[in-house]
Amino acid sequence: MFTKGEWKVERPYLTPQGIYNEHYTAIKRPADEKHNETTVCILEEPHYLMDMGDSEWYDGQVKVMKANANLIAAAPDMYKELEEAKSWLARFVMKFYIRAENPTYADMKALYQELDTFQRTLGEKALSKAREEL
Repeated sequence: MFTKGEWKVERPYLTPQGIYNEHYTAIKRPADEKHNETTVCILEEPHYLMDMGDSEWYDGQVKVMKANANLIAAAPDMYKELEEAKSWLARFVMKFYIRAENPTYADMKALYQELDTFQRTLGEKALSKAREEL
Protein backbone atom coordinates (compact mmCIF):
# COMPACT_ATOMS: atom_id res chain seq x y z
CA MET A 1 0.00 0.00 0.00
CA PHE A 2 1.22 3.50 -0.77
CA THR A 3 -0.10 7.03 -0.52
CA LYS A 4 -1.62 7.80 -3.90
CA GLY A 5 -2.06 11.12 -5.50
CA GLU A 6 -0.20 14.25 -6.33
CA TRP A 7 2.47 15.13 -3.78
CA LYS A 8 4.08 18.49 -3.14
CA VAL A 9 7.23 19.69 -1.42
CA GLU A 10 6.65 22.04 1.51
CA ARG A 11 9.66 23.96 2.77
CA PRO A 12 9.71 25.13 5.45
CA TYR A 13 7.50 22.51 7.07
CA LEU A 14 4.23 23.78 8.52
CA THR A 15 3.64 21.73 11.67
CA PRO A 16 0.17 20.57 12.75
CA GLN A 17 0.37 23.32 15.39
CA GLY A 18 0.59 25.92 12.61
CA ILE A 19 4.26 26.78 13.19
CA TYR A 20 6.79 26.91 10.35
CA ASN A 21 9.93 24.91 11.10
CA GLU A 22 12.80 25.83 8.76
CA HIS A 23 14.82 22.77 9.80
CA TYR A 24 12.43 20.37 8.06
CA THR A 25 11.00 19.81 4.61
CA ALA A 26 7.75 17.88 4.23
CA ILE A 27 6.28 15.88 1.37
CA LYS A 28 2.51 16.32 1.51
CA ARG A 29 -0.54 15.12 -0.35
CA PRO A 30 -2.86 18.09 -0.81
CA ALA A 31 -6.40 17.92 0.53
CA ASP A 32 -9.16 16.79 -1.80
CA GLU A 33 -12.90 16.21 -1.49
CA LYS A 34 -12.36 12.92 0.40
CA HIS A 35 -9.19 13.54 2.45
CA ASN A 36 -7.52 16.24 4.49
CA GLU A 37 -3.97 17.23 3.65
CA THR A 38 -1.65 14.33 4.54
CA THR A 39 2.04 14.48 5.43
CA VAL A 40 3.73 11.67 3.51
CA CYS A 41 7.18 12.13 5.03
CA ILE A 42 9.38 14.72 6.71
CA LEU A 43 13.04 15.29 5.84
CA GLU A 44 15.32 16.86 8.39
CA GLU A 45 17.89 19.33 7.15
CA PRO A 46 21.48 18.86 8.19
CA HIS A 47 22.54 20.79 11.27
CA TYR A 48 24.70 23.81 10.58
CA LEU A 49 27.27 24.61 13.23
CA MET A 50 27.96 28.31 12.94
CA ASP A 51 31.29 28.19 14.76
CA MET A 52 32.68 25.60 12.32
CA GLY A 53 32.10 27.91 9.36
CA ASP A 54 31.40 25.05 6.97
CA SER A 55 28.63 26.77 5.03
CA GLU A 56 29.71 25.21 1.71
CA TRP A 57 29.17 21.70 3.12
CA TYR A 58 25.84 22.74 4.63
CA ASP A 59 24.61 24.35 1.40
CA GLY A 60 25.54 21.19 -0.53
CA GLN A 61 23.67 19.00 1.95
CA VAL A 62 20.59 21.22 1.73
CA LYS A 63 20.68 20.99 -2.10
CA VAL A 64 20.80 17.19 -1.88
CA MET A 65 17.93 17.14 0.61
CA LYS A 66 15.85 19.40 -1.66
CA ALA A 67 16.61 17.18 -4.67
CA ASN A 68 15.55 14.11 -2.68
CA ALA A 69 12.35 15.85 -1.62
CA ASN A 70 11.51 16.67 -5.25
CA LEU A 71 12.22 13.08 -6.31
CA ILE A 72 9.99 11.71 -3.55
CA ALA A 73 7.23 14.17 -4.49
CA ALA A 74 7.44 13.02 -8.13
CA ALA A 75 7.05 9.32 -7.23
CA PRO A 76 3.25 9.05 -7.72
CA ASP A 77 3.49 10.71 -11.14
CA MET A 78 6.39 8.47 -12.18
CA TYR A 79 4.45 5.39 -11.03
CA LYS A 80 1.40 6.37 -13.07
CA GLU A 81 3.47 7.22 -16.14
CA LEU A 82 5.38 3.93 -16.01
CA GLU A 83 2.11 1.99 -15.92
CA GLU A 84 0.79 4.05 -18.86
CA ALA A 85 4.04 3.56 -20.79
CA LYS A 86 3.77 -0.21 -20.41
CA SER A 87 0.29 -0.22 -21.94
CA TRP A 88 1.19 2.23 -24.70
CA LEU A 89 4.30 0.32 -25.71
CA ALA A 90 2.40 -2.97 -25.88
CA ARG A 91 -0.26 -1.40 -28.11
CA PHE A 92 2.41 0.18 -30.32
CA VAL A 93 4.28 -3.11 -30.76
CA MET A 94 1.04 -4.89 -31.63
CA LYS A 95 0.01 -2.29 -34.23
CA PHE A 96 3.48 -2.17 -35.78
CA TYR A 97 3.76 -5.96 -35.97
CA ILE A 98 0.35 -6.40 -37.58
CA ARG A 99 1.08 -3.71 -40.19
CA ALA A 100 4.60 -4.90 -40.98
CA GLU A 101 3.87 -8.60 -41.35
CA ASN A 102 1.16 -10.87 -42.59
CA PRO A 103 0.98 -12.75 -39.30
CA THR A 104 -0.31 -16.28 -39.01
CA TYR A 105 -2.29 -17.54 -36.04
CA ALA A 106 0.88 -19.05 -34.57
CA ASP A 107 2.71 -15.72 -35.02
CA MET A 108 -0.07 -13.83 -33.26
CA LYS A 109 -0.21 -16.36 -30.42
CA ALA A 110 3.55 -16.06 -29.92
CA LEU A 111 3.32 -12.27 -30.05
CA TYR A 112 0.55 -12.23 -27.41
CA GLN A 113 2.68 -14.47 -25.18
CA GLU A 114 5.67 -12.14 -25.60
CA LEU A 115 3.54 -9.06 -24.89
CA ASP A 116 2.09 -10.73 -21.80
CA THR A 117 5.61 -11.40 -20.50
CA PHE A 118 6.68 -7.90 -21.50
CA GLN A 119 3.79 -6.24 -19.67
CA ARG A 120 4.34 -8.33 -16.55
CA THR A 121 8.07 -7.58 -16.38
CA LEU A 122 8.68 -4.04 -17.74
CA GLY A 123 9.10 -1.71 -14.82
CA GLU A 124 7.66 -4.31 -12.49
CA LYS A 125 10.61 -4.14 -10.10
CA ALA A 126 10.06 -0.41 -9.59
CA LEU A 127 6.28 -0.73 -9.43
CA SER A 128 6.53 -3.63 -6.94
CA LYS A 129 8.89 -1.60 -4.81
CA ALA A 130 6.38 1.25 -4.80
CA ARG A 131 3.67 -1.17 -3.73
CA GLU A 132 6.00 -2.56 -1.00
CA GLU A 133 5.99 -6.03 -2.54
CA LEU A 134 9.80 -6.35 -2.58
